[in-house]
Amino acid sequence: MHIRNVLLFTALLMGTPVTSAQPLNLTRVAVGLNLPIAAMTAPDANNRLFIVEQHTGQIRTFDQTTATFGASPFLNLGYS
Repeated sequence: MHIRNVLLFTALLMGTPVTSAQPLNLTRVAVGLNLPIAAMTAPDANNRLFIVEQHTGQIRTFDQTTATFGASPFLNLGYS
C-alpha cells in the first residue's frame, strides 16, 4: 500500500494526470526503506531519486543506474 501511495504522489508531482480508469502498474525500484512516503527525481535528471522516509525523517538518494543508496542521508529531518 505504501509503494502505491509513493507512485501516485510521484505521478502527481510530475504532472501526470491520474484517473480511476487508468491501470496502475507498479515497479519495485528499491528495498530496505523505512515506510517511504514520497519520491522525486533529481532536477539534473541523472537517474537519482530522492526518497522520503516517514518514521526516520530522512531523505535518501537512490541511484537507479547502480541500484544503490547514497552512503549517508541527503537530509535528516528526524528528531532526536
